[in-house]
Amino acid sequence: NVLESLLRLLHPLMPFITDTIWQRVVPLSALKVDAGASIMVQAFPEVEAAKQDDNVLADIEWVKKFIVGIRNIRGEMDISPNKPLNALLKNVSDEDARRLDAAKAFLDKLSKLETV
Repeated sequence: NVLESLLRLLHPLMPFITDTIWQRVVPLSALKVDAGASIMVQAFPEVEAAKQDDNVLADIEWVKKFIVGIRNIRGEMDISPNKPLNALLKNVSDEDARRLDAAKAFLDKLSKLETV
């Protein structure tokens, strides 16, 4: 079911590939469609508000802002994106420290950081 939903989301970007895979996946999913149906006429998956976690969304936004901040500094100071950087954070709250620990692998990889 997860793959089937992802295929519906990706269909506008990769129509031929997703339709081919979807035709093989849909009989295995819980979705009930006609045998000749196409992914083109299927609705986009809908978000279930009860399953959203606002804390996780806030954490992801924090990670995105951190990465954009590092990339902006690189651009302003004309530092190559391939050069590893050392980052120094000041006035870090407990929440920031928790987010930093949880997302360290992503931040190191996406921001090319050597140390924080």
